Order: sequence, then C-alpha cells, then structure tokens
Amino acid sequence: MMYCVASILLLFTAGIASEKILQGPKNAAVLENGTASFNCTLTRNWQVLIWMLRSSLVLTVIENFGPIETLGHFTSRNYTNGDSLILELIISEVSLNNSGVVACKLQGGGTAEANLFVQVNGTLAITNHNLVVVKNTSQLITCQAIGWLPIPEIKWKTNGTLMKSYSNNSILRSDHLYDTINTLKVHPLFDMEIECIASISALPEPLIDRVHVTVIAENGETRFDRAVLIAVTVTISVLTVIILLIIGLVLFCKRKKEPGSSYQDKKSSATQEQTQNGSASMDWNKGGQVNLAYSTENSSGTYSGDLSRNQNMSFSNSKVSDVRNISTDDSMDFANSHYSAQHSLSPKKIRHLTVV
Repeated sequence: MMYCVASILLLFTAGIASEKILQGPKNAAVLENGTASFNCTLTRNWQVLIWMLRSSLVLTVIENFGPIETLGHFTSRNYTNGDSLILELIISEVSLNNSGVVACKLQGGGTAEANLFVQVNGTLAITNHNLVVVKNTSQLITCQAIGWLPIPEIKWKTNGTLMKSYSNNSILRSDHLYDTINTLKVHPLFDMEIECIASISALPEPLIDRVHVTVIAENGETRFDRAVLIAVTVTISVLTVIILLIIGLVLFCKRKKEPGSSYQDKKSSATQEQTQNGSASMDWNKGGQVNLAYSTENSSGTYSGDLSRNQNMSFSNSKVSDVRNISTDDSMDFANSHYSAQHSLSPKKIRHLTVV
C-alpha cells in the first residue's frame, strides 16, 4: 500500500516538474489606444497558464478548457510549433495605466516577465513660419513638441543635412506628459528649408514640421522679387516680339496684294500725264506758229546768202501740218540758225517775208 502511494506521488511530481516555459514574452512599446501582444512558449505537457499585468491576474488558460476571460480587452490565442505550444496574450486599447510588468506563469512552476511601455505622441510645430532673414545674420528657430510620453528625440535638418540643436528643454506636466522646446541656430547665406523631426520608439514614422527661410540682402531684395522681375520682363519682351511679328506679317501680306493694282495705277497716271503734256503742247501751238520762212534780203529785193529762192519757196509750199509736227524747241533752233546765217551775209539790207 505504501509502495503504491509513493509511486503515485512520484509520478505526479515528475509530471509537474516536466512543465516548462521555453521562451517568455518580450518588451513592447505601444502607442496609447493601440494593441499590444505577448507570447509565452511552453512544452506540450502543460496544464494551467496564467497571465498577470502589474501583479494582477488578467487571464487564465486551461489546457483542456481554453482561456477564461475576465476583462474585455484581454484575450488569448495559441499556436503549435513542433513539440512546443505558443500562448499569446492580446491587450487591446491600451492606456497609460497598462504600462508595467507583464508575466506568464505556469501553475506549479516557471515564470517569465516582460515590460509594456505605453507611449503618447503629441503635436509638433515650428513656431517661426515664413521666415525672412538678412543674409549672414543669426536666427533662432524654435520647435515645440507638446504632450509627449516619453520625451521625444528631436533632430534638425537644413536642406537635408542633419544639424545640431542649440538648446533643448522639457517640462513634465501634471498628466505625466512632457512638453519639449528645442531650438536651432542658423546663419543662412542662401534660402533653405528647415525640418524639425520628433520620434519615439512606438511611433512607426517620425513627425516632421518644415519651414522655409528666405534670405535677403541688406537692401531688402529677395530672390523671389528678382524672379518676379525677370518673369515680368521676359513676358513683356515676348509679347512685344509677337505683336511686331503680327504687324510685319500684316504689312507684308497687304503689300503682296498691291503690285498689280499699283502697276495699273502707275500706267494710268503715265497715260494721263502724256495726255496733259500733249494738250499743253497743242494749246501752245494753237497760241502761235513759228515763221520758218523768215529771211533777210537786200534793198534791191534780192536774197543774200547761200539759200536760194527755191529753198525759200519750198518752205512756203510745205504744209501747215508739217510745220505743226515740228517740236517747239527744234523749230526755234532752226529759225534762229536760219536767221543768223542770212543776217551774217547781209547785215544792212533786210526783207521780211511771211508765208501762210
């Protein structure tokens, strides 16, 4: 009888001793209102596992029964991995009060612990916006991180290059959150973009705020002003060139259409001019005729010079129309030369003869 009782106690002790935690949970940082999870890996022959948070029982898991949930935001699920079993504790909508030690404990042996850090990401803002700085002068840029837990790590970048902070001050509030003020000192020589970057471990991506710094010369002229001036000048120049091209094209097309009509106008003008000149010459001829038969003679009535009477009579027998066809200048030259020849031969005796 004693042998049987001893054997039963030995088997029970050996069974309990064989329960073992192979791997405990790991530390976790979770944002407030997020979800946290912890795993505890056991051997196959376990019986009861309990989860504790900040030394308080939050969940019990029985091998043949499953989890016994007492609080709504604490749940459990399990996975098998070869000869081991993984039990997972899930905490949903975590709050700052959930921060603390999380432990998994086997009934009758073994405990493993981890820490839960509930973090809060607040707001981030650069107080200096649309900065205009005189070239090569000092300027302090202030970045405020309000309502964070823990104190955030703040970095500065100027045009993508990391910069060292000038100062950093943090204050713990009554709600156990931190307000941080960080400043950067710059001596800009040209325009730049400044970034303030805040991060905590639970934040997947850091928060970033940016500000653009415009550098001006001592006379107050900015690059923006110069750019606007250049843009306006170029626009006006282009418009002027376009207008001149349009005017030139219109004039060219207009002149191209004029040659035929211009030629006709010139021809008509020339014809009218010739008509006017002919009318004027006829009017002049109608006003008088050149006496081509004028000649000198001696007192005895005989002609002097080389011209014979027959020659003079040929002039008298010529038709008046032939005389009219002679131009005024030629007729005058002829009469003058004829008169000069006769007058030189007989200067004392003159006879006037008019032939009609």
